[in-house]
Order: sequence, then C-alpha cells, then structure tokens
Amino acid sequence: MRAAVVYLITLLTAFGLASAAAAAPPPRADEAQPLRAWMRDVVDKAASDKDFDTLKAVFASLAEHAPKGYDDWAAIARKGAEKAEAGEARAVRKQCLACHMRYQRDYRETMRGAAWPTTAGAR
Repeated sequence: MRAAVVYLITLLTAFGLASAAAAAPPPRADEAQPLRAWMRDVVDKAASDKDFDTLKAVFASLAEHAPKGYDDWAAIARKGAEKAEAGEARAVRKQCLACHMRYQRDYRETMRGAAWPTTAGAR
C-alpha cells in the first residue's frame, strides 16, 4: 500500500511539473538571443543616430568579448572603434558588414543563446 501511495505521489508530482513546464511561455527573443537583442537595442540606434561615442564603446565591447575561435572578431571590432572615433559612418558600417559576413551564420548556429554583456554602450 505504501509503495502505491509513493508511486501515486511521484506520478502526480511529475505530471504537475510537466504541465507547468508545458504551460510556460517560450523565452522572449531578448532572453534567448542576448547579442541580437543588444545589437537591436543599442547598436542599431547608435548607428542610425550616428552616435559615434556609443559606437566606439560598442566596438570596444565587441573586441573585449570576442568569442573563442572567432579569430578576426576582435581585430574587426578594433578597426570599427577606430572608424567610429574618426566619425566615419560608411567605414563603421563596413566593419559591421565584415564581421556579419564572416561570423553571423556560424554564431547563429553555435552560440545564439550565449550570454552577452548587454550593458556595454547602453544609455
């Protein structure tokens, strides 16, 4: 009898937890893709506003937090910081594109949910 009660409690507990997990909403894109959210919230705004001080900070953060195995990431970001400091909007965009062309697909496939220091460049 005691085994049956334990079994029943275990079954109900497991079912309750499974139900709660199934009812939980999926994570927001911001939570599931921290770098993407940071790019959208901080980087895109700074680029459209031609806020070169923020862009310089953004590129410095990108260089500092370059993922392992992405060998040219930091160099591309440092060059972007230099161009932002010089106020060269087209050259800044060129560095964004260089990094995206080189790493975006692989990053999405292997590191999409990786933590990112989202306070860098925040206003």
